[in-house]
Amino acid sequence: MAVIRELKRSIFTSMKIFACFRKLDSIQGENVLTNFLEASEKSIAILKEINHNDDWKKIVEQKMEESNFILFLLGEKTFVSDHIKWEYAKAKSLNKRIIGIKLNNASEESIIYCQGFQVFDNVTQAYNFIDLGT
Repeated sequence: MAVIRELKRSIFTSMKIFACFRKLDSIQGENVLTNFLEASEKSIAILKEINHNDDWKKIVEQKMEESNFILFLLGEKTFVSDHIKWEYAKAKSLNKRIIGIKLNNASEESIIYCQGFQVFDNVTQAYNFIDLGT
């Protein structure tokens, strides 16, 4: 069993997920990302961009290109943000696999906006989807 776990860890260590969420959801978002790392037994890398300087789009695009999945953390007004809308459009234009996880304050509007990709109620569901899909 330990050999299988180590083999799985070595295979998935190269998996990268780019996380997108609004600053106003940052406390809950960071908790979800911590739980995601724990669920994966730290076998994935989570990338994000928190500094929106003049080059933020270039930096985000580069991180998205090197990621296997793009993760949107869905809160009350996630897609009101122009930054999040841009990240969503960029992920689609790069043909990335997109998933979402509902935060405690997820609104119907945020969930409806995500039609066309998998949205999960919790970290365990999302990780199992990624784990089985790779």
